[in-house]
Amino acid sequence: MDAVSATASVIAITNLAAQIANGIKTLYRFWESIEDAPQDVRNIMDELKLLECIMLDIGSTPINEQRNPTLEVAMARCAQRVRDLQNLICDLEPAFL
Repeated sequence: MDAVSATASVIAITNLAAQIANGIKTLYRFWESIEDAPQDVRNIMDELKLLECIMLDIGSTPINEQRNPTLEVAMARCAQRVRDLQNLICDLEPAFL
């Protein structure tokens, strides 16, 4: 992989990690706003917080110059799930987002 492609890949992964982390913060705030949330919701909140930390870590950690297709696929799926959940929140509580 040439240096330009490697740099572009690192930038894309870093940007996606930041977008996912921001989406997770929004989801977390929504679930946090539910008073007396059942244990399932609290478990989701714990998982979102962990995922946010992972995304922030990925976004701030220098990635070697090799393209990592597995990481790219995992992050793309994660980003899609975050968007799906944000759409659900928008349907449930349009004023929240």
